[in-house]
Amino acid sequence: MRQCRILLTCVLLLCATSAQSRPLMVMTTFAEAPIRALINSFQKQHPDIQVQVIYRRTAQATRMMQQPERQPIDLVISSSPIFFHQLSESGHLGKLPARYPIPDWLIPHSLASSEQITVLGYSGIGIMVNRQYLKKHGLSMPRSWQDLTQPAFAGHLTMSTPSNSGTTHMMVESILQQQGWQKGWQLLMQLGGNMGSISARSFGVSDAVSRGLVGAGPVIDNYALNAKNQLPFIDFHYLDHTLILPTYIAIAKASQQTAQAKVLLDFLRSKQGQTIIDQGQMAKVPLHDDSLAKQHNQVLNEALLYQRAAVIHALYDATITRQLPQLQQAWQQIHQVQQDFSHRGASAEQWQHLKQAKALASQVPVNAEQALILAKQNIFEQQGQRRDSAQAAQQKLYWQTQVRDNLNQSIALTNQLARESKHD
Repeated sequence: MRQCRILLTCVLLLCATSAQSRPLMVMTTFAEAPIRALINSFQKQHPDIQVQVIYRRTAQATRMMQQPERQPIDLVISSSPIFFHQLSESGHLGKLPARYPIPDWLIPHSLASSEQITVLGYSGIGIMVNRQYLKKHGLSMPRSWQDLTQPAFAGHLTMSTPSNSGTTHMMVESILQQQGWQKGWQLLMQLGGNMGSISARSFGVSDAVSRGLVGAGPVIDNYALNAKNQLPFIDFHYLDHTLILPTYIAIAKASQQTAQAKVLLDFLRSKQGQTIIDQGQMAKVPLHDDSLAKQHNQVLNEALLYQRAAVIHALYDATITRQLPQLQQAWQQIHQVQQDFSHRGASAEQWQHLKQAKALASQVPVNAEQALILAKQNIFEQQGQRRDSAQAAQQKLYWQTQVRDNLNQSIALTNQLARESKHD
């Protein structure tokens, strides 16, 4: 019996020593450079606390948080309120001390605010451009979503997807809530038609614009401002109705190093930490500066955002991501026929057929009410799984087929109109 107690004591001491020697694990959806700069500054102040950062997309990060036995996580940092809402609802976040309040003026924009979540700073959304690229291709400076849908921008645009980027999801939801479901998807399909490529990550957009692979892309401001500080030909303009996106942080409920996690959180919220967040590569607006937030009052319908998130992920991928070559072709031909008609003239019937081609190329196979019904059925909620359920896969395939058929009809119509135009 005495030997058993000794053995148990040794095991407990070993576990405690192991937990203390393990690095503080921070998971983030941000790019490596800005987070690494923050952590390096922290470790200069606290060399006794080792920190390891894990960089993941939101879907991958969600799966990791749901399996703490495989990969222990102590702190989570992201700009995606949907990500934090899911973690909070599934019971994966711990309660924070009261010393980390969110400023009153930022609370309306803090869609993931709760006693488990606080903020480090905030950002806005806008359009990043490469002025050298624009000049080379004779493109004007885009300042709105509508500017990016213009025929001149065909092939010169990139953006990420809602399923890969929480920031992009917020952009898409913003468009749908501002313009309504039908008009919003029309705009998104036109943007898709003008994209030269789709980025796997949101910071891939800023990288592509910086390298001159494309001329413009919608991004969160800190990616653009970091590039602008290094490259004089980069520019950035906030959208007129920009979203304010707080940077959220929370401590994992399963964390065995909450004391060290709170030390890091104290640092990030301190005057020194906020200065680094503001002036360093993080390039977030600090919590003592309310100027940008007070200039913009667009606040999303929080319930709608969370309710239909999974449906929007699936629908965007089915209608845009997986249809990109056809979508590009359809809109390229629409732009060309429209230009020909404007120069040469066309009959009322021909203009009507062109209008029909546009409608076919900008139509999604589900309306707002149907989307909410699907959301309530939860068929796209993967619950941490890597693969779709059979029902979700079948629904996506149906959507892809419908959109493919619409795009084929649109392409056939514009082909016919182009032939008629040549014979006139």
